[in-house]
Amino acid sequence: MVSRSTKEVLAPKLSQRRNSKEKEDVVKQNEDDAEKNKRVTSE
Repeated sequence: MVSRSTKEVLAPKLSQRRNSKEKEDVVKQNEDDAEKNKRVTSE
């Protein structure tokens, strides 16, 4: 999860632009995972 977002940050701008929709989906997925992790830690 973390490595995935790190790869996005380090990815070339051209690649980011080409995969912008996929990147947005990944960001949403990371946010969902972050919410799940918060719930797990709060419990």
